Amino acid sequence: MRTLVQEYLLALNSQNDGLRIVEEFIKRMHGPTMICPFLRVLSNLISVCLAGIHHFFEDRKKFLLEDKENCRAYEEKTESQLICYTKILQTITCKNIVKNFVEDTRCEVHRTVLGIRKGKDGWFEMFCLNDILCNDDGETFSLMLSKLISCCCRRKRFLLSINKLLSSLMLLALRENQSSLDTLCAMLDLDAVENHDNKLQLISTLESTPSGLKMYAKACERQRALERLQQKGGPRELTLPSRSTDDDLAILLSSGPCGNLESLNLAFTNVTNACAEHLIKLPALKNLNLWSTRVS
Repeated sequence: MRTLVQEYLLALNSQNDGLRIVEEFIKRMHGPTMICPFLRVLSNLISVCLAGIHHFFEDRKKFLLEDKENCRAYEEKTESQLICYTKILQTITCKNIVKNFVEDTRCEVHRTVLGIRKGKDGWFEMFCLNDILCNDDGETFSLMLSKLISCCCRRKRFLLSINKLLSSLMLLALRENQSSLDTLCAMLDLDAVENHDNKLQLISTLESTPSGLKMYAKACERQRALERLQQKGGPRELTLPSRSTDDDLAILLSSGPCGNLESLNLAFTNVTNACAEHLIKLPALKNLNLWSTRVS
């Protein structure tokens, strides 16, 4: 399959104005009017191109050892192929294509900016401040971070995984980058900072800017509210009146300690998925009735 794709790309490249045709072919895959059904197609295409470039240099080494003239002839013959693969890689890593991924509302699409496998960097890491693709002071990285942290990645597991980027996040936060400030506060909220020294440095960073200081104060208030909520005491069972909303639930749970609450009946209320933010804070909760609610 890899060879087939390589041959197809080289066939496109062999036409008149081939490089432009190849570039347009790549861009159409994720253009504004195109929804690609295969979410990993560009990542796989990168692998195809890198394999082609690797094959070129491996063959070149063989010719170089045998005969320099043959090596020169081989280079002239395959130069257009190498340029083709390079052009594809340049087009794929173009910010506009990455932006199309990020702006897609589907989680399975915008999550493709992350590494495919554990321990492997994706576009998210490569566009990070001072990394190999970053030439815009972290603008593209911030765009990706904002989408991920506001949608499907505001989770402890993800936040722990980006501790390796903490220095870049703190630098952007010092420049009052909103997505970085949000991320640092989320790391505090979910206790997702790997060691105490880093946590102190993170707090110091937040306190260094006016907006960061306000956000840190709110994070501290949320932490105090959580501690009050989880204190021992309060009822073991609780039923919310019908037609109650997420706001009603939040007010009820904030009215006193709920550390003993084991059973919560939300049946026939108007609570939505947003209520999960409050429910996960109940340490003793065992039974939850969501019958006929708006929770999906």
